[in-house]
Amino acid sequence: MICRPASQCCCGCSVGLGVKTVIGLHLFMNIFFILQTFGFFFFPDRTWLAPTNLLVNLISSAVCLAGIPVILLAAWGVAAKVEAFLRLYLYYMILTFGTEFFFAVINFLTSGPCQGALSSMMSGESSSRTGNNAFACGVARLGGSSILVTNFGIAAYFIFLLWSYCEDLANGGGPDLADLAAAKDMHAWDPVKMAHSINSMSNYGAALNFGGANADASTIFGGQHHETRFPPP
Repeated sequence: MICRPASQCCCGCSVGLGVKTVIGLHLFMNIFFILQTFGFFFFPDRTWLAPTNLLVNLISSAVCLAGIPVILLAAWGVAAKVEAFLRLYLYYMILTFGTEFFFAVINFLTSGPCQGALSSMMSGESSSRTGNNAFACGVARLGGSSILVTNFGIAAYFIFLLWSYCEDLANGGGPDLADLAAAKDMHAWDPVKMAHSINSMSNYGAALNFGGANADASTIFGGQHHETRFPPP
């Protein structure tokens, strides 16, 4: 395998917890954009974060609406450890983030800071800028590109985390060892309680005395030798 799957999330958390967090955040984002689109159409007099382009607005809201059942299936897949549902969500996540990254780059190059980086380079406008305007334009472009790379770097890590969890389930998965911590005090081994339990259920009391022979103990079939080696000779 070229790339090894992740064994933990964010340097300490389990991969399962990371996948649950990603699913929750993705569901929140989809619902948020759907509500923004609803407000853009029915309450246009207010300010919304939805795109002003009608076609882009409809397409993005349709993708978000169609993704809600997929995200809910993925949440059930994590709970039931069903790889097929998580694979479906992985493909949906790659498609949505890949499309969003493509349009974000195009938007940054054509209508970003300083009237678009691509149009400025094509017209030679960036070379003619001098003084404070050129400095402010460069800072704006650097900040915008840094935010773009950071946002989609985090999205790529989320996709890698989900892929790692799918690979873990494909190879048999593993038990969530954190579940063993539930009611751990009830399952703790107590020698005193164990001895009383043996004494109440059996007449063979040899196990009650850990330091030597027990005067009240009875032998099995009258035997005098207690073999402790395993396998016996």
